[in-house]
Amino acid sequence: MMKNSVTMTLLSLIFLSLIAPIHASITVDGLIEQNIHVVYAIENINSTLYEEILEQKIFNNSTIPKAIETYFDEQNLENAEVDYDPAKEIFTNSTKSIHVEFYLSGSDIIDSTFNPAAMTETYDVETGWRKIHVNLTDGFSLDFAQYFEKSVSEWGITNYTINGEIHPTYLYDYPDSAMLDPLCRFVLPAKAINIHAIKDTIVFELPIPLEDNLINSPFLVLGVLILVNIALIAYRKIRR
Repeated sequence: MMKNSVTMTLLSLIFLSLIAPIHASITVDGLIEQNIHVVYAIENINSTLYEEILEQKIFNNSTIPKAIETYFDEQNLENAEVDYDPAKEIFTNSTKSIHVEFYLSGSDIIDSTFNPAAMTETYDVETGWRKIHVNLTDGFSLDFAQYFEKSVSEWGITNYTINGEIHPTYLYDYPDSAMLDPLCRFVLPAKAINIHAIKDTIVFELPIPLEDNLINSPFLVLGVLILVNIALIAYRKIRR
């Protein structure tokens, strides 16, 4: 009986190993500046799945950008662009990982309004483009629309350090996947203030730089007029 029990246990472990879910970690980063620098990092991919991805060649460096372009078309976002390098290598065989990066721009993605009273710029950043669906192979896909369905207004805000500078960051770690570990971050400028989100639109303000303040200041115009008058008076005196 003991031998039978041990045999059944071993068979059960082998069976579980065969049906065990494929594990991989997925991080989506959106670094918000004048545009959005987007990075999809898919790491620790199961060896079998990774070999299938390479063999089937369904997924490449244009798969995610094109899926986002399709999202733009479906949402009628005419002033939204995806900029990526179609020749850039995205696979790292030694670590069985995939790294895709590109830039999003256009007024339908990032719109800004100048506030002369506060001398700030208010930014509205659209993040709904994250909700896409892509195939890695014929039988395995990534459903970001499911992973990151919760509105950004419901996400937590934390700090994220880049090159020693602290950036306020919207962060969501999808909790319900046994197969994957999807995480999404939207990293705001370090000087962002009055941060909040309205559903999937992130809103924040940035102080206008000193040089821009001077350019927009009425005192600068007044100073120029004074200097012009002084120059005219001096010129008239010289001619006399």
